[in-house]
Amino acid sequence: MTNLLDNISPAAFTGIVLLLMLAYFFITALTIRNKPKLLWLPATLLLLLSTAFYSSAYWIGGIKAVFSNLFMSLSNALDLFLFKMNSTYGRFTNLFYLDPASAEEPLLVQNRMILLIGLYLCSIWTTSIMVMHFFARRLMSRLVLAWNWLQAKGRGIHIFVGINPHSMALAKSLGKDEKVVFVDLPSPELLPDKLSLTQIFKGVRAGSDQSVRMKEIRKDVVVLKARKPLNQCTGEDLFKDLGLGMLNRWARKPQTVIYLISGWYPDNVEALQKLYRFPAQIYCHAKREGLALRLELIESNHVHIIDSSFLSTKALKGRDELYPIHFMSIPKDNLGQPMGYVEGSFDALVCGFGEAGQGMVSFLYEFGAFPDKDKKLNQFHCTVVDSRMDLKEGAFRVDHPGLEPGRLSFVKDSVGTESFWKMLGSQIQDLNYVFINIGTDAENLKYTFDILEFAFRNRESMDHFIIVVKLDHPAANQNLIGYFNTNYGGKNVIRSIGDIERTWTWNNISGADFRSDAQTFYAAYAAASGSPLTWEEREKQIMAKPVSDLAKKLELQRKMGQDFINHFHTRVKSYLCPDRLWKDPSIAANIPLEMVDGKHFTGNDPQAEAILDYLAVGEHLRWCASHQINGYRVGPRKQEDLKTHTDIVPYEELSEPVKHYDWIVVKTTLEILGK
Repeated sequence: MTNLLDNISPAAFTGIVLLLMLAYFFITALTIRNKPKLLWLPATLLLLLSTAFYSSAYWIGGIKAVFSNLFMSLSNALDLFLFKMNSTYGRFTNLFYLDPASAEEPLLVQNRMILLIGLYLCSIWTTSIMVMHFFARRLMSRLVLAWNWLQAKGRGIHIFVGINPHSMALAKSLGKDEKVVFVDLPSPELLPDKLSLTQIFKGVRAGSDQSVRMKEIRKDVVVLKARKPLNQCTGEDLFKDLGLGMLNRWARKPQTVIYLISGWYPDNVEALQKLYRFPAQIYCHAKREGLALRLELIESNHVHIIDSSFLSTKALKGRDELYPIHFMSIPKDNLGQPMGYVEGSFDALVCGFGEAGQGMVSFLYEFGAFPDKDKKLNQFHCTVVDSRMDLKEGAFRVDHPGLEPGRLSFVKDSVGTESFWKMLGSQIQDLNYVFINIGTDAENLKYTFDILEFAFRNRESMDHFIIVVKLDHPAANQNLIGYFNTNYGGKNVIRSIGDIERTWTWNNISGADFRSDAQTFYAAYAAASGSPLTWEEREKQIMAKPVSDLAKKLELQRKMGQDFINHFHTRVKSYLCPDRLWKDPSIAANIPLEMVDGKHFTGNDPQAEAILDYLAVGEHLRWCASHQINGYRVGPRKQEDLKTHTDIVPYEELSEPVKHYDWIVVKTTLEILGK
């Protein structure tokens, strides 16, 4: 080594060291880009080389005791990583001159010092990368936050806590003029799996791998790095715990919208407890039960629970082609016109009783309620299968004490077992509706195709039969679904719901898509019933009642919910009545605001009156099912906080004035259809 250093000029040796440094820079950059967790390997190699260099220097200086030499060498090698070179050029020059070879050849000393400087610069590079990973990005987040605070003066802002497919789809749906900020929560890993070279210099702390994709989806998004995950935020100030205390300024603005959409419900609810006192609009991804539901009721003006089953149900109600009415037998008169009722039974199978499965059961229970020829509730049965049904059925029944007996059956089983196929075989001929959500898109599709093939082999006809499958990304499987639909009956049996891009949108979550329609229906209903109250005035009237605050909020929630449902159900009623009933304005006009001589209909059209009577009965049956599936039961008096109502009874048990409310809904429906 001494001969090598002695025979190379300082200029040439500097070039060699520079090349080695560049190679080290490249290797570490490649490591951090592809496998950041392996950065310790080049760092350890550099530490060993630096320790060996100092050891040789101290050996020359006379420190030959192994422990002392190693301790001092290692200490000085570590100093290089701390931006310190524990010597001066002159000191080491003198130290190396103790070596006879160095005394005879000054070039040897110069080259050794060039090597030391190279090791020092490589150590600085390594330390800088680590500092940027763990500290610089957090500082940059604060600077970006301050800059955007100045930019957003007087404007609203959307703050997402957590980056995942749901929050990304929601952010994508926001208008281009909206200001969007993401709080990127740290991942459990010390370092992310893969980084781009540009991220190295921006400084990337441990965090979500999806932050890069979020920036690709929405170019103007601001991503801030949190210093800890939600479950480690033990203080009362959430944003301060996250290292982003300036976000509290935005939380104090009513026009700010905060989304708590991490993948773990308890973390979201705990974060909601720390934020709900702020006036900002807060959307929390959790189940509409327990503490989350209570917080929403208490702060109903600005706290909103995003329940995936509720979203799925809402999306279903917006999909006319998935309504149970399309898979029922509707009797026709001699002119081929519907007569207002259904015949036969409606049978459904729901595979998987998670969020989406419960949403589907709620949808089918309400939208599958029709009058039969005798004006009774139609035959309906839904079998629900889940491998963990013993943990789910009890809670569901407690939350829904008013369900009609015999309409729902709960089975603990796994889809695909021998007992499952045996059960399906006993039902397949009469089955109308199948829903599947038991796992990933691939798992759901596998059993969808299996059940489709089973139905094709064992049913007499594929008419009045549908399989609805929950898919997060249906577009990736459209060709496959199309192939099986075409080759197994050609009836377009398989349909999908749950597309994250369609379900997780601002309009769907906020209700903006359907709010105007619900308000339109209410306005028409108010006019048809002679009520002078507007949507807003009704809210004020309810909130002024001398009852508990909880009872008022529950009543308002229930009535607004009925406005939404009545809008959706308009299409169902249209399939049960002849077009002439809504195309002829005199039909609706002949349903008076109040009963005349004990009559709900004053026209001279007995056939129309008979069909309208079926529609009124059907409206009451739907209304009862809606209340039952929302936890209400019949009681001696209407009391919202107890969730009891006097009118959840068969239609014939209602008084004639109460029946007329259903006629007014029918009148409103005809008027809306006729516009």
